[in-house]
Amino acid sequence: MEPVPQDTLFPRGRVPIGWTLLFLVFVASIFNFPLFPSSDLDSSWRIALGYFFQEGAQFGRDVVFTYGPLGFAMGKTYSGLQFTAIVVAQLAFALIGASVVLREGHRMQGLSRWSYFVGLLLFSTTYEDAAHMVFIVLMGFQLLRSEGGRREAIILAALLAVFASAKFTDLMLAGLMVGIVCAHSAWRKRWKEVLLVGGIFTGAFLAIWVACGQNPLNLAAYFRGSWSISQGYTEAMGFPSPWPPLWKALVVLGMIASYLLGHLWLNADKPRAVANGLMLAGFIFMNWKHGFVRADGHMIGFFFCALLPLTAYPTLLGDAARFRRLHYAVFTAGILLCLWGIENALYGVTRGSAGIVQERIWRNIEATLNPADTRMRYETSLLKARTATDLAQTRKIVGQSAIDVLGYEQAVAIFNNLNYRPRPVIQSYSVFTSYLAKLNRDFYESENAPEFLLIKVQSIDYRLPTMDDPEIWRVVPHRYDFVLNERGFQLWRKRPSKLDDKAIEPKLLTTKSIAIGQTLSLEEYASRQLWVRIDLKQTLFGRLHSFLYKPPHVTLVLTDAHGNEAAFFMPLPQGRAGFIVSPMVEDAMGFATFAAGRPGREARQLRLKIKSHDLFLFEDQAVVDISELIPALTAKRFFNIETEQLFHMFKTVPVQFESQVPHSEATIEDHQVIVMHAPSQMTFDIPRGAKTVSGFFGYLPGAYSNTGNTDGAEFTIYWSDGANRVDLFKKRLDPGRNESDRRAQQFTASFDGLSGGRLYLNISAGPTGNYAWDWTWWSGIEVK
Repeated sequence: MEPVPQDTLFPRGRVPIGWTLLFLVFVASIFNFPLFPSSDLDSSWRIALGYFFQEGAQFGRDVVFTYGPLGFAMGKTYSGLQFTAIVVAQLAFALIGASVVLREGHRMQGLSRWSYFVGLLLFSTTYEDAAHMVFIVLMGFQLLRSEGGRREAIILAALLAVFASAKFTDLMLAGLMVGIVCAHSAWRKRWKEVLLVGGIFTGAFLAIWVACGQNPLNLAAYFRGSWSISQGYTEAMGFPSPWPPLWKALVVLGMIASYLLGHLWLNADKPRAVANGLMLAGFIFMNWKHGFVRADGHMIGFFFCALLPLTAYPTLLGDAARFRRLHYAVFTAGILLCLWGIENALYGVTRGSAGIVQERIWRNIEATLNPADTRMRYETSLLKARTATDLAQTRKIVGQSAIDVLGYEQAVAIFNNLNYRPRPVIQSYSVFTSYLAKLNRDFYESENAPEFLLIKVQSIDYRLPTMDDPEIWRVVPHRYDFVLNERGFQLWRKRPSKLDDKAIEPKLLTTKSIAIGQTLSLEEYASRQLWVRIDLKQTLFGRLHSFLYKPPHVTLVLTDAHGNEAAFFMPLPQGRAGFIVSPMVEDAMGFATFAAGRPGREARQLRLKIKSHDLFLFEDQAVVDISELIPALTAKRFFNIETEQLFHMFKTVPVQFESQVPHSEATIEDHQVIVMHAPSQMTFDIPRGAKTVSGFFGYLPGAYSNTGNTDGAEFTIYWSDGANRVDLFKKRLDPGRNESDRRAQQFTASFDGLSGGRLYLNISAGPTGNYAWDWTWWSGIEVK
């Protein structure tokens, strides 16, 4: 094997101008100014990370997510907080990254050096997730080659800890790099190096954790929660991979795997070759999963990272001269495949890469040279975001009380300066597993539950919304009362009484096994609120497929009482966690119906659907637990508000109403009236202490003038408790024949001495039963 070039950069005090310019170009390319604010999904969690850092929230305890305490710097989204901190952190990432890239490139020569720098500059540095992964693995290789250089090892291990503090996947990769270096040193019996590298990395990570206001005792919970989300991501966030970029990625994977086997075979220093291979394999595998689980724009990340070993050959792993000509030819083909795959994944990125980098560099320079204008653009954007999400009524009611946001638009709470105190897993769609669902449920059942809750019924990827954060959907109606609707959000207030969590647990009705494609009838449970758990296990091949790639999609097909089908993507861990299946909660009205205990869109059948070529990856039968939920009545006000708006001319609004034709409004003799065409009826609850009912009634003029030809109608007011009935008031109007019946009629009726029951205001057709012209109305109804 040829000697590996030393890692020294330049003689002291002599840094060539070309290298200095290249360093500055990389810094300008890697650096990011903060993103502009909005309330969408990605912007919301990024803004929330900055808010958590500002508020000192504890990761692992208060916040369970795949980012750490420095995650706000990588999320880099402006919300009125930490502009300077984000800029400084991004500059630090850029300086570190550029130094690491140039340090590696200085070891190369000729065409390899050019292809390495061009590949990183035009591609890897433009996608931050991929850039951080590249920097981490480069530091890992440099640490492995440090060969006892204490000062160098200390710096590299500390820098790896910085990246590990920002994102959990960065922590996993950095930890892998440090673990491999320590294992290699242990194999060589260089125990001081093991203690130095492992100790500096661990100590620096803990120091950053504490400096960010985090309690080290929360680290175990942080690791477990972040690992649970990362594992659930594979099963719940998958997109089908388009074939054009997929086959190119598979070929590139095959090239790299073959190369690693050859490297191990040809390298006389087997321990180092194994360490090299494990580092590169871990790096490529993590980015393969990141790119092709959610196979959308994320796919470019895999190709960006795969370019590194192809362009940095032979220096990266220190390969021998043997077979280099063959490797160069194969790797050139691999580079072309990566560029082609990038173009397949995001059209225009490959052909426009130079322009993208140039525009980014000039944008950064312009923003740096005009700081006042730059800040003004951010403040203007923030003002627009706040205006678009203004919740004036909510702010007035909530004040400084704690509030959470159910859904994925957490930024709305922050834009409105609300006291945002979320459940641990902050975004509903990322509650992938039973463990994560229990974390959130326990929080809402505890005394720490926020005083208020903003709800927006939303999901992603065609999931049934109640599959996301499933335990919260069933707990909230028993823990909170509906307050109001505003800008698509429902505001709920915590009830003063303590929640009896055991009383609201789903009550198991039956357990059944169904084959894929078999229909399971829910008819015998009609009119009940149903909770199901669906456990569909994978075969050995299925588990291997999920580990190396991702599980195929499982579709849940629900059929309602009218025979209409609705299909939803069902991630396997969310199916096992359980969810509300009937009524089918798909929007705000559906949830209000469920929370009010009213009949909704009932699911009468369910079945699972899987593509035929994926069936061998699953067991033949799925186990389905069907349970009944205890209905709540806490959304009653949701419907009352709509009723109050409809019956704004009443002082007391009905709890139920029905009429022959749709209701409408009119003005009669200065009375705002609601037209309740006969036959119709309104039902009123009786307030405590009430004794009379009063108001106005009558006919619209069109019913008896011009071509109007009503034969009259009868207005009846009665009391009933279901078993007994007492008529309180009755009058027949015939405005076609009696002019006195054309005026607004006033009434007062007493029900003093009657207890319980309800009041009914009924209008029936005239003596012939002809209601064609019965344009009848009520106004000013008051029960007191």
